[in-house]
Amino acid sequence: MRIAITCVVSLNVGDTAIMYGMIRTLKETFGDHISITIFDPKAEVASKYFPDLKFKKMMYHNVTDNKNKYLKRIFRPFQLFRFRVGLYLYLRKTRFLHRIWLKKSEIEGINEYLNSDLVISSGGTYLVENYIMKPKIFEYQLITRLKKPLVFFTQSLGPFRKPSNREYFKQLFDKAALVLLRDQKSYHNLLEIGVQNDNCYVVSDAAFALAENIKEVEKRSLLPHRTPLRVAISVREWAHFKKKNSDVGMNQYLTSIRDLCLHLVETYNAQVTFVSTCQGIREYWTDDSRIAAHIMNMLPKKYHSNAVLDSSFRNPSQLTSFLKEFDFVVSTRLHMAILATGVGVPVIPIAYEFKTQELFRTFELECLVLDIEDIDSKELIEKVKYLLDHMQEVRGKINHKVQLEKEKADGVSRFIKKAYENYAANDREARLECGKTEQARIGV
Repeated sequence: MRIAITCVVSLNVGDTAIMYGMIRTLKETFGDHISITIFDPKAEVASKYFPDLKFKKMMYHNVTDNKNKYLKRIFRPFQLFRFRVGLYLYLRKTRFLHRIWLKKSEIEGINEYLNSDLVISSGGTYLVENYIMKPKIFEYQLITRLKKPLVFFTQSLGPFRKPSNREYFKQLFDKAALVLLRDQKSYHNLLEIGVQNDNCYVVSDAAFALAENIKEVEKRSLLPHRTPLRVAISVREWAHFKKKNSDVGMNQYLTSIRDLCLHLVETYNAQVTFVSTCQGIREYWTDDSRIAAHIMNMLPKKYHSNAVLDSSFRNPSQLTSFLKEFDFVVSTRLHMAILATGVGVPVIPIAYEFKTQELFRTFELECLVLDIEDIDSKELIEKVKYLLDHMQEVRGKINHKVQLEKEKADGVSRFIKKAYENYAANDREARLECGKTEQARIGV
């Protein structure tokens, strides 16, 4: 069986955790023999960091690629038009004419989709109007044109306010073979635009499939916290503040993290390490360690012996092993929080999108969440005090809830299998009907 996974950003290790969780689930569903191809905007770079996986460049980026960013912008409309003409000719089965319009790599990408039994849009948070969705929409339009079954893995999406997005995504999700959502809010965002697909389910984030065995986690949970206290902090750039200017919002956020560091060192003689899921890859558009470096520069020099900036790249397995060394994590990145809780490490989450609040509501730990819009030093420090005072209780709750999430993530197999079987059955019926029509046409 051949499966294509598209809309993957492997250079973000949080997205890579989703991807490995997906692969694990797909192998549980269809067996270890399956062949998986991953469509990524930076396929060549991803192959370097994850040599065990097979990558191809996402078709939108393949079609519009140009080393000169100014020429890329100028020629993008022509390149997209060229590809659409070439695709039309290709699907009309012209022997050579399509080759005038399509690059070899584009033909290879089309064939990869065509030869796939199932196409899956990776889990994540990219179908929200804060971000550019055009590359993803281009990919979905191609997959729909090729008449391949499309599955959406664990999404946090919407709300869709633009009329064009509301219309397009209603049609897309109504026709999807399966839509997996990781929170109720995303489900309601689909209902709000009128989606009526019965194959929409709220399940766990795919990365929970990677969570550690409960017995191993519980062993570490019984241990007292380290002396000195060890704390990991994940930070990020954020430009989409709704209540205030982005510069004001970021300054308040950075100041709060700095003040927390001062509190941790002064009160507990803590060792603080800045580490995140988006760092150590120069080819990626952002690097969280740059924001961490800025906070380090805000600290008086006498605190630098207690605060460390770790800017190393780690894959999901390496990162989870590293996180076991900490007593708790203050995390702005959602998948930093998921990977930490997956190995039993408590988290103070800073929510920049609703996905974080929804997850910790599931954990029944909303009391630990701070909204990046309203964050301030006093509240952040109070959250840490609460966690330290209730450490065993929080650990126990996290361990129990994460195991439930892991079980739900493992249970996704039945939805995928059912969706594929339904598609295969409908496809067979369509082929039979097409054959009967053709026989009638030629008088057989």
